[in-house]
Amino acid sequence: MFTTKVLVALECAECSAPSLRVVASQFQPDSVELYLLHVIDPAAYPAPSEGAARDPAQIDALRQANLQRAHDLVDRAMRVFLDSGYRVQTAVREGELRLTIVAYARWVKADVILLSSHKSRGLGALTFDGVSDYVVSHAPCSVEVIRNWSHAA
Repeated sequence: MFTTKVLVALECAECSAPSLRVVASQFQPDSVELYLLHVIDPAAYPAPSEGAARDPAQIDALRQANLQRAHDLVDRAMRVFLDSGYRVQTAVREGELRLTIVAYARWVKADVILLSSHKSRGLGALTFDGVSDYVVSHAPCSVEVIRNWSHAA
């Protein structure tokens, strides 16, 4: 039996919910292997205060807090799918969003990538929509961009 490898790029709990619903509606547990990925882009986080930016302990504490939030996000999503019978693997990576998503898709040999696009204001929306444009153009597989306009700011 053919197994579809689906990579879901998780951005945040609220933003990723539409992508997770798409998985549940389009893929049966026995025919899919899910890869849940959250990427932490170090450039996207504002630097702490100037004094803290010079303190390696505070920089490491911020990094560890971001990693913990990312692991919590993928673990919550994983539990939902495991309870429904899906095979799930999770990953948290650090790097530029668009490059890391495409590289991870190549590494796991994904058949399809699901990610969200926003119709919202601000740098965050421009950044992630730029990511979806890049992933669509450079991914080694099909990409489904889920409109998440209800989360717009």
